[in-house]
Amino acid sequence: MSLKKWFNEKWVDISTKKDGKHPPCGRKMGDGRGYPKCVPSAKARAMSKSEKKKQ
Repeated sequence: MSLKKWFNEKWVDISTKKDGKHPPCGRKMGDGRGYPKCVPSAKARAMSKSEKKKQ
């Protein structure tokens, strides 16, 4: 995978869900929530719930 493709992927946070979907990766300073677990959205769709917990 090229670095350009890596940057162009849509990254999501698999540790939380909002409205049944994974929110975009990242957090604001002082957000008060845990560290995000970020993966590309295509990979997140292919992962099972148990795989997401392990990640």
